[in-house]
Amino acid sequence: MGDKTEVLIDGLYFAEGPRWHEDRLWLSDMQGRRVLKVDMEGNVEDVAVVPGQPSGLGWMPDGHLLMCRWWTAGCCGWTRRDWWSTQT
Repeated sequence: MGDKTEVLIDGLYFAEGPRWHEDRLWLSDMQGRRVLKVDMEGNVEDVAVVPGQPSGLGWMPDGHLLMCRWWTAGCCGWTRRDWWSTQT
């Protein structure tokens, strides 16, 4: 039982939906309105700023990021430049 717990990232408002993908921990910061990823050294990269509150994350077979939005109860995808939405 010599394992030690260490904080990987702090300063989040409300972390949601952590997922391991491409050797990074991806998560939504619902109140911070962003999706981010962090490596095992604690280097944080903002992936996208989200209009509304981001929630659960997933990926399409082609690698595009999917995200659920909590307030609008919708799903949208990230093309690495812009969000597209399933809502009209």
